[in-house]
Amino acid sequence: MNATKIGSLGLAALALLTGIGAGPARADDEKVYPGGMCLPPQQTQSMTRTSKMAYNPTASPQPNWICPLIRDWVGNNIDSGWVRYIDQDAAAGTSHEVSCTLTLVSASGATFVVTRTSSGSNPAVRTLHFPAVDTSAAGDEGAYLFSCDIPAQTSVGSSGIVAYSITES
Repeated sequence: MNATKIGSLGLAALALLTGIGAGPARADDEKVYPGGMCLPPQQTQSMTRTSKMAYNPTASPQPNWICPLIRDWVGNNIDSGWVRYIDQDAAAGTSHEVSCTLTLVSASGATFVVTRTSSGSNPAVRTLHFPAVDTSAAGDEGAYLFSCDIPAQTSVGSSGIVAYSITES
């Protein structure tokens, strides 16, 4: 063999051993977002953001805060998701609980949703857990997001979103 063939074979072997030229390895891709990234659907709705969370500073429940998610692995599924929240409203009823919905929206506008709701108030940070979801219904050009309903501020304090996450694979 001449030196050129040996050199080419050596480079090919090195590429195989080191993974040069191979596609990216796929593993779980978890993204964690601060609660302050959530937005009210209208600028007229009140929301306060701090370095620790976004919370409702008003005496009225705040529906449909939009918490955006990045979908960077088109064709993959959601393995899990969670929303960490504080619920300071001890009154009973759905407008007095933190409720979040994971929504998949296809390019045609069709939706698929999974909703989780808190039960009772607690000044400690708690977590709503979301199951694995097959994202094929959203198609390659679809998107997903969390939307959360936040109860009113009470004499005990304010309710809000601390952080949220999605894991794709």
